[in-house]
Amino acid sequence: MPDPTKVFQIARLPQTLVIVPQGATLKFQYTDVHLESNELFRIIDEPQLKNVLIDLGAVTYIDSIIISSLLRVLTKSRQLGGKGVFCCASSEVQEVLSCIQIGRLWPLFETREEALAEVEPEERGRVTDGDRPPDDRTMETVGVYPSITEASIVRGRLDQAGIRSWMQEELTAGQLFQVGTALGGVKLQVADSDLQRARELIANEPSKETTGAAWTCPRCGSDVDAGFEICWSCQATRVDQPD
Repeated sequence: MPDPTKVFQIARLPQTLVIVPQGATLKFQYTDVHLESNELFRIIDEPQLKNVLIDLGAVTYIDSIIISSLLRVLTKSRQLGGKGVFCCASSEVQEVLSCIQIGRLWPLFETREEALAEVEPEERGRVTDGDRPPDDRTMETVGVYPSITEASIVRGRLDQAGIRSWMQEELTAGQLFQVGTALGGVKLQVADSDLQRARELIANEPSKETTGAAWTCPRCGSDVDAGFEICWSCQATRVDQPD
C-alpha cells in the first residue's frame, strides 16, 4: 500500500493558495513529488487565486527540488500580479532558503497570522488547515473527481455562475489521481439550496476530449507523461507538439 503522506498540504482562501511542505524529497516517492509539484503549478492558475502563502512550520530542512517547486509557484503568482509570502521558518530553514532571498524578494513572517494579514486580511484568525464549508450539515455533493485539477475546473465554472463551492478529500487527490472515481476522489460540495442549479450547470457543460499521449520536452528531449505540464528533468513548460 503506498504511503499516503503528502509532499505538500494545501488550503485555498479566496485569493490565496496556502502551501505547507511536509519534508525533503527523500521522504517521498519520486513520482509523488513530481505529480504534486505540477499540481501546485496548475492550482495557482485557478481564476480566483493569485497569492501564495508558504508555511514552513512542518519542516526542519528542505532540499533544492522542493525549493524549485515552491519557486515556480511563487514566480507564477508574481506574474499574475499576486504576492508571495513565507512564514514559520526556523533559522536552519531560513539559511537554506537564502538562495532565493527569502525575507527580501519574498517577505518572511514569524506566524501564519502575520502572513495572512499581508495577503488575506479578511481571513486573519480563521481556520486555514482545510477548505471546509461553514456547516457540513447543509452541504450536498455535486460531483466527485479523480484529481484536484478536474474538480478545480468545475469549481471555477460554479464560481463564475455565483455558486460557492467547497472541496472535500482534496489532500488525498494525489494518491487517487491514477485510480479514478471508482475508489473515491475529490468531492465538490455546494449548499443544498444551490444543488439543483449546480447540477444543471455541470450537465450543460460540453465535455472536452483529452488525449493520453506523452509529450517530448522541447528543451531536453525527455519523454513526459501526458498528466504533467512541466518537464521534471529541466522544468520546461509543455508546448503543443506537432502531429
